[in-house]
Amino acid sequence: MSGNENPLSNYQQKQQARQASAQGQEDSGCQCSSCGTVVSASADICENCGQWLLEGKCCFCYAEVKPGQKFCRECGNPPTGITCPQCNTLSKFDFCPTCSTPLSKRSKPYLESLQQSAAFKELIALSELVHTAQPVSNDEKKDQEKALALDALKVYMQQFEKLPDQKKLQGFSFNSENTDATDALKSAAKEDIPMQAPETKGVELELMKKIALLQQQTFTDNQSARLFYTAIKVLLPVMVATKHKRLTGWLCNFANVVHAAPHECSEPNLGGEWQYETETAYETTYSEH
Repeated sequence: MSGNENPLSNYQQKQQARQASAQGQEDSGCQCSSCGTVVSASADICENCGQWLLEGKCCFCYAEVKPGQKFCRECGNPPTGITCPQCNTLSKFDFCPTCSTPLSKRSKPYLESLQQSAAFKELIALSELVHTAQPVSNDEKKDQEKALALDALKVYMQQFEKLPDQKKLQGFSFNSENTDATDALKSAAKEDIPMQAPETKGVELELMKKIALLQQQTFTDNQSARLFYTAIKVLLPVMVATKHKRLTGWLCNFANVVHAAPHECSEPNLGGEWQYETETAYETTYSEH
């Protein structure tokens, strides 16, 4: 990117997407054949009822198919959807929208390739650092505060070392046994002693930033976007090893709406980001299907 470029902020991009969505719907006049809801001209599903809008095209790759065709000649999948073997949901997407089971021919290899990618391995390395870092106990915090106070007291007292003897503080000399001077130091120096933040917090913050950065992408078609973001959803419990984040939904850039998942959005190709509760911890494991 050149220095003269002025990239739009994420907020501005979302604003433009919302405006484009509203304008596109007004201009297209397209309606869902099942429920009559107005949809954008480039939508492949109806956000209201989930109806597949591109009749005569494969749900998974958009290739032209004939009525009654059992398998798509381009991608090899049943063009009208796959019934999930785990929960019996009929899915038009690469992953089951109900239980996230990989269904299409490309879903499991895609998930495995994402796991082997350099970006994912970097996230796992950070996650392991969070997992192995030991939180600071209350006693350790007190020791840290005391040590910081003594260090600050020493710095405070050094300002008098170069003064004439008569201007030095009377009746006090610094030594390692003056551990009761914390409160006096705080009032004399007129500043609070900062607590040392546990190392775990910094690593976890970096991890979550990189997970957010990984999701900042756009795609050539909607199903590729749904494939990517659902794979991210499946891998999130692996990437966040110690403090699992309970997902609350997927925020789309198209209309700035939080969906249960990308399969509910008609324009996920514009990107989005998973939302989660930052303070809720729960146990979960990832198992391949």
